[in-house]
Amino acid sequence: MQGSPADSPTARRGARDNDVVSKGGGRGRPGVTAATVGIAVVALVAAGTVVGAVLLGQDPPASVAAPGGARVAPVSVETYDGTRRAPATPLLAEPTTLTLGAFGRVRSSACAPGAVLASGSSPLVLDDRPMLALATAAPLWRDLDVGSRGQDVTDLQTELARLGHAVSVDGVYGPGTRAAVRAVLAGHGVVRPSGALASSDVMWLPAPEVTVATCAVAVGDAFAGGEVATVGGGLVALEIGGTDPVEGWVARFGDAAAPVNPDRTVTDPAFLAAVAASPMLDWSQEEGPGTLDLELALAEPVQVAVVPPAAVFGLTADRGCLVADDGGVLPVRVVASALGQTLVEVDGPVPDQVSLDPGDDLTCP
Repeated sequence: MQGSPADSPTARRGARDNDVVSKGGGRGRPGVTAATVGIAVVALVAAGTVVGAVLLGQDPPASVAAPGGARVAPVSVETYDGTRRAPATPLLAEPTTLTLGAFGRVRSSACAPGAVLASGSSPLVLDDRPMLALATAAPLWRDLDVGSRGQDVTDLQTELARLGHAVSVDGVYGPGTRAAVRAVLAGHGVVRPSGALASSDVMWLPAPEVTVATCAVAVGDAFAGGEVATVGGGLVALEIGGTDPVEGWVARFGDAAAPVNPDRTVTDPAFLAAVAASPMLDWSQEEGPGTLDLELALAEPVQVAVVPPAAVFGLTADRGCLVADDGGVLPVRVVASALGQTLVEVDGPVPDQVSLDPGDDLTCP
């Protein structure tokens, strides 16, 4: 004989399930089902951590609330140098003709199309005299020796110092400058150089390194002064792109660093030489004038306070204010802001906490 539907296995399991989840204290009180419990849990999660904290009796985070209900946030301090990447446009000199005033038979030459001529090198030997290539700020116009004074001496000293010689850049051709010139000439094979520098034996370069386009002389030629070669425009400056302030900033390229001028250019000879020696310069010019990347950083890093953006009020340009945990108003300068953080220089001691609700009745001086 078959049992009634109420005695079936399915019906019995349903009854047991209802008994397990029932929370009622008496007959006829509705039970709470598993589905109802699940919905309640999801609702609590969706309500967020703050609601959960209230329901569970936990205190809100210290960065959200303070005595009296005001919201505050802790302040941290760090060193900031503002390092960032910036595009720079190479400024190249016009093609230049390289000349010498000396006479003699060409016994050796480093001139060849595509060859790189560097300041401080000897690109040509006439008779038994090595000629000297120098990238001074302007071509030398007279012979120089001990006692010479003037801007041309200063230009020579500046380039000798860039080449690594210990000279004082004072515009006076003294024993130190003579010793440096003697060392350069001796390094190229001049026997017992006096330390004087004949302008006819110096080939001026428009940049620390230049690339030869054409050569006018060859080994064996009788040279009577004049054109030696033509070169493409050398690197004379780098112009930093953008409109951000650059006063007090330095440019970096590998291990080289140099100040950025107020007109957004970098003209330091040693820095330009480092850039010119890198394949990055050639790559930037392969398809016409282009840019290369430099790194910019503050010359003198600053100590900054890190606060939430909501803590800064009364902003005018880069100036604003904070409200310290003691209620005092602190003037600040905004240095940078990113990823939910604002970096400021505080005019005075840095507070431990700042208010996130400055209020509309406060004035930022």
